[in-house]
Amino acid sequence: MDAELDLLHGKILQLAELCRQLRLDNNQLRDALAAREVENRDLKYKVEETRARIENLLARLPEGSA
Repeated sequence: MDAELDLLHGKILQLAELCRQLRLDNNQLRDALAAREVENRDLKYKVEETRARIENLLARLPEGSA
């Protein structure tokens, strides 16, 4: 009986450690995702800004040049 309880205790400890590690991994992934979302938003803004500048430059070209 003691051996079975010791085995169960060991498995519970392993499960608790696995849960702790998964929680840490999840937090790191959540932080990384948030950072990528900010980066993505900034890049979308830069692309839109560049597109508008190019359209403005194209509009200023003489008709036969475009």
